[in-house]
Amino acid sequence: MKNSIPSFVVAGLAAIGFAGSASAVPVGATGSIPTTCAIQNVIPGVLGPNRTNANELSTKYTGGIPAAVNILCNTTTSTVTITPDVAASVLPPGGFLEYQIRKVSASTGIYANLDTPNFKQPEQASYTTPPAGAATGSRGDILRIDTEVVAPGVMPPGTYSTVLDVTVTP
Repeated sequence: MKNSIPSFVVAGLAAIGFAGSASAVPVGATGSIPTTCAIQNVIPGVLGPNRTNANELSTKYTGGIPAAVNILCNTTTSTVTITPDVAASVLPPGGFLEYQIRKVSASTGIYANLDTPNFKQPEQASYTTPPAGAATGSRGDILRIDTEVVAPGVMPPGTYSTVLDVTVTP
């Protein structure tokens, strides 16, 4: 028995000197970016009087300023819908509102790629960005919205307003 090696020493040497098979497990991470769109930097417009026609107020006339919104999306296309809210607008008796949408380049400030025709209530305007010929991506589109209040005759004195609901969907 003097030449025998105790069993616990053999077990220890086996664990150290005779490694078992290797194993590998892949480890990683996953994440997602949700599709989002937002309307930011809403600037209300100002209606200016038409100096030659007493039945109109418009953001296009002297003293008028178009409303503006900034559309921010992380998609290459989005749909912007503009709907007149006649109930919330203050119009003269028998009057109506018209509006036009123009897209402004975020980098140059120049009107670019979109100049809709005039829409008359209750027409809804809708466009998909980017319109034909536009650069890919809708991130940072700035929309200028011109509105006009038109009376059937001379506009009575008073304060008038237009309300348009802007919606964007990815």
